[in-house]
Amino acid sequence: GKGIYFSTNALYCLPYFANAKNPTLMVCLILPGNPYPVTEHYTGPDSLCGSPLVSGYQSHYVVVTAGGHPVRDQNDTNCDEIVITQEAQVITIFVAYINKQKLSPFIKTSSINLNNDAMLKRSR
Repeated sequence: GKGIYFSTNALYCLPYFANAKNPTLMVCLILPGNPYPVTEHYTGPDSLCGSPLVSGYQSHYVVVTAGGHPVRDQNDTNCDEIVITQEAQVITIFVAYINKQKLSPFIKTSSINLNNDAMLKRSR
C-alpha cells in the first residue's frame, strides 16, 4: 500500500538501493503502533497494493518470501515488510553509505533477483 517501507532484512532491501548512484542504507527504529497483519497477495482481489493503511491501524506488517510474496509455506525464506505513513514514526539511528564495489559479494550470494521489475513496480 501507500507509505514508507522498511524491512529487518538488509539483503531483502538490496534491489531497492544496490543500483543507486550512491547506495545508502538507513538503520532505523520504527514505532509501528497497532500493525495490521497483511496476508493478502498483492495481485489478489483483496490486495492492499496502492491503498492507504487499513482504518484503525498505524502500520501494515507482512512476512514475505525473498521475492516479495506473502509467505504461505513455513519452508519459504522469510523476509518482512512494515509500512508506515508518518515520518514521525521513524527514528534514524545511522546512515550507511555503501561502496558499490563492496556490494558485489552480497549481490552474488543473495537469493533475491536485483533485476526483479515486478518487485520494484509494486513498491511505487
